[in-house]
Amino acid sequence: QNYLHTYAYGNAELEDLRKEMENISGRDLTLFFKQFFYQGGHPVLDIHYDLLDSAQLVQVIVEQKQNEENGWFQFPLDFQVIQGNHTEDFTFEIKHRVEKFLVKKPDHNVAGYPQVIVDPQGVFVGELNDHQPLLWALESYQLASDFIQKKRAINAFKALQANSDTAAHLLWMALADENPAIRLQVLEALNWNAAMLSPAHKLELSLLADEDSSARVREAVVHILAEHPDSTLLTKFSAWCHDAAYSVAAEALN
Repeated sequence: QNYLHTYAYGNAELEDLRKEMENISGRDLTLFFKQFFYQGGHPVLDIHYDLLDSAQLVQVIVEQKQNEENGWFQFPLDFQVIQGNHTEDFTFEIKHRVEKFLVKKPDHNVAGYPQVIVDPQGVFVGELNDHQPLLWALESYQLASDFIQKKRAINAFKALQANSDTAAHLLWMALADENPAIRLQVLEALNWNAAMLSPAHKLELSLLADEDSSARVREAVVHILAEHPDSTLLTKFSAWCHDAAYSVAAEALN
């Protein structure tokens, strides 16, 4: 508001915006503006984990994968560590292409490794590919209260489904998520080759096409089923041609 009031009906430079934001936040934003406004590009992170058996420590490996022409970004990255009833928050400073951090157990009375959640508030500016173990991804999905954390869990299931029937099953279960945007993410993530689409799966999808509250979800499901022709669904396709949403009806006609 101060910025808009000060420069109303006038001209302003990017540096004016930076100074106004620094006055309000009390922070030096020189590096932030240099990287995200002048330098171009954005950070692309791959997150991997090594579980160190000897001390039950978790090594978090953060690697920047963006084009080298844009250089390496420097920024704080928040982490949340959960074990049992204990939750701790940390901030790691990312300064190089590859950074490694060790995470200790917050509760030594609880067996197993602590769970590490990257960017728990979903405020990271960039792309984040979080290669979580399957159990962590499931717990992240169950604990998630926002779209971003659920989407990251869905992406973890997607990466694991080729070698894990459990991951594929969890994706199917996520089709019941209350958020239609998440249901769309699941439909995009699932492996739709013929071997993965059983008669039971086709039945489940046809019910979704009949009953889902989101026209975009119904449209996506009809498209998937159309890619796997099945004469037993001809009556269904005829009904979907009369869907209240034109996009669904058009997909069924195609």
